[in-house]
Amino acid sequence: NTEQIPGKAIILKHVELKKSGFVIVSLPLGSRVEDTKFSATHFLSAGVHNDLAVPLDRYMDRNEAYVSLYEDDGDQTFDRSKDRMLTYRKKGSADDQAFDDPALVKVRFKSDRSLDQYQSVYLQGSQKWEGLGTFEQVPGSLVTLSVARSYVPAWVALHESNNGCAGKVLGTYAMIEEPDVIALAKKSGTYTPELAKRYEGMHRQKDSFDIPLSREVKNETVIAILYEDNGDGRFDLTTDKPMKGINDEAVGIVFPVISGR
Repeated sequence: NTEQIPGKAIILKHVELKKSGFVIVSLPLGSRVEDTKFSATHFLSAGVHNDLAVPLDRYMDRNEAYVSLYEDDGDQTFDRSKDRMLTYRKKGSADDQAFDDPALVKVRFKSDRSLDQYQSVYLQGSQKWEGLGTFEQVPGSLVTLSVARSYVPAWVALHESNNGCAGKVLGTYAMIEEPDVIALAKKSGTYTPELAKRYEGMHRQKDSFDIPLSREVKNETVIAILYEDNGDGRFDLTTDKPMKGINDEAVGIVFPVISGR
C-alpha cells in the first residue's frame, strides 16, 4: 500500500520471498533515496505473506518512508553490508534493454493532525526577537520544533502541563553554540576581534529539529519555554531564567499531542 493510515506500523498487502529475508523501513533524511535512516527491520521466512504489519519505532503521520526487501545471508540478523537488497527485472523503454531496479516502494502516511502552527510571543525592538514554533505533535518519545531562535545562549525546555502551568521537564535542547558565521571563521582561521564585534548579538537559530523526551507523550499538552543560559553551559531550572517577550511574558508555546490510533 503506497498510502498508509497514521500509526506505528506499515501494513503490506502482499510480500513474497523465495528465500528468507527482511522487510526494511527507512525514513528519508534528504532529497536522495540513499539519505535514509532505518526505522524498522522485520525478519520473514520464505513464502507468501499477506496483510503483513511491520512495527515501527515511531508514530508516523504526514510523512513518508521507504520499504525495501533484503535477502538474509543465513544468520537471521540484518546487516546492510552482508544481506543483499532484492531487485526486480524491468524493461527499458527505448531499446527494450533489461536492467535491475531495487525492490523499493515509497509510502506516505495520511494525516490526522492540524496544520495550525503554535508560535511564541517575541522580543521586539532593534530588530531582535526570540521565538519558538511548532505544529500539533504525534505520540512518541520526541517532539519536533519547527523553529527556535535566540540572540543569547539559551535552552529550549519541554515541560509537562500541570493545569496549564509548566511542570516536570521532559527534555531540553541547547542553543549555546556560537552563531554559525563566528564558528566558521574560527574553523577557517579568519576570525578577528573586528568580525566578532560586527556580528555581536547575531541570533542563533535552529529549524525543524527533534528534542528527545524522558517518556512517551500522548493525548496531552506540552509546554516549551526558552531559557537564557546563566553562562555555565548547563541547564538548571533554578538559575537559568525564562526569557521575556512582549508584556513581560515568557517566550514559550503550549501545544497538543494527539492521541493517535
